[in-house]
Amino acid sequence: MKESPVHELRIGCIADDFTGGGDAASFLAGGGLKTLLLIWPFSCEHLPEDCDAVVIALKSRSVPADQAVADSLAAINWLQAHHARKLYFKYCSTFDSTPRGNIGPVSDALLETLEQPYTVLCPSLLSNGRAVRDGVLYVNGIPLAQSPMRSHPLNPMWDSDIRVLMQAQSRYPCFVVPEALCRDPAALAGRIHALQQKHRHFYLIPDYFEPTHGAEIARAFAPLPLWTGGSELLLHFARQVSGRAADASLVPPMPAPRLGRVMLAGSCSVMSRLQIRNWIEAGGRAEEIGPEMVFESAPAHLALLRDRYLQAPQQDILYYASPRTSGREGLAQAFEAFSAALAAELVRCAPVERLLVAGGETSGAVIRKLGYRAFRIGESLSPGVPVLYPAENPRLRIVLKSGNFGGPDFFLTTLKE
Repeated sequence: MKESPVHELRIGCIADDFTGGGDAASFLAGGGLKTLLLIWPFSCEHLPEDCDAVVIALKSRSVPADQAVADSLAAINWLQAHHARKLYFKYCSTFDSTPRGNIGPVSDALLETLEQPYTVLCPSLLSNGRAVRDGVLYVNGIPLAQSPMRSHPLNPMWDSDIRVLMQAQSRYPCFVVPEALCRDPAALAGRIHALQQKHRHFYLIPDYFEPTHGAEIARAFAPLPLWTGGSELLLHFARQVSGRAADASLVPPMPAPRLGRVMLAGSCSVMSRLQIRNWIEAGGRAEEIGPEMVFESAPAHLALLRDRYLQAPQQDILYYASPRTSGREGLAQAFEAFSAALAAELVRCAPVERLLVAGGETSGAVIRKLGYRAFRIGESLSPGVPVLYPAENPRLRIVLKSGNFGGPDFFLTTLKE
């Protein structure tokens, strides 16, 4: 009896949060790979036959390093068991790591486990204003530590030099790769050989501040089994291994009847606040969720919000965290739990066509509460923000957005037909 051929994945990716997972999956699909997003932990033994890439979304961005390492290694082992040819560790394009952060420990553990001498650190995401030059990370032309990200509530940006950020948490050194070196294979090979004579493991930080740099980096480091970086490099990586430049998805754009469309904004980032304000000023229906609602008689407030929604279920609505929740101990987690319970209640008992969640931690809480574990990747609404179709409920369309993603009118334009 002839054995069935082993299904190989061209790329297997782990992402450190749920919005990052969707972000990574959208760029892989944009590079021509049919991509499946899985939420860790999950039970998925058999992948679709037409699946080229799998992204595993963890919830490790803000957890202790030892937990992040354990989860990441378990996910990588799963990808290897499913014959992923190339592996990728995707983290936030603002490299938001405190001295006790886990990007360094996870990257170190991956290098050691895979017995790989070196890999790249490439957080650039030009489509969202993130660029790297001479090892320094910029946000819209401003050094990271001078940008609004310096006051991030969970991971404040304390330096702009990736080498300095990694030195605080990694056991291995980092070296800058100027753009010219990526274009000179012989010189690059000589530089890497010299570094390998001195260091067991190390990292290379390539310049990526021009649109052409992505494809150059993908070509220069093509042989590497493991890469690390932001989502945009995955686009060029996917094009390289797929041989296609056209968008690909495991589902076609699917028109749905005009039912309820719900947005939950847990992010208090500058961009999220602007998006919320523009929605409200344009006359959008909105409900503010304050500290008293998530701490005092939460079930009663949930029931009240549900009943208000049901009075006009075809009218789009935004639920958003009050600015009073920002920076207060325990409130972020309480809001996440409240938002997750609200989303589950509305999906359970109300006609909801699309659910949009803004904020990485809030997105994670909502998806875990809904219990969905596998998503096919649909069209992208903006760079890094795809429509997700849960395998367990394919009529529902889910959009997970990092707080800083999208333009000022994102909420307004996303819900247009």
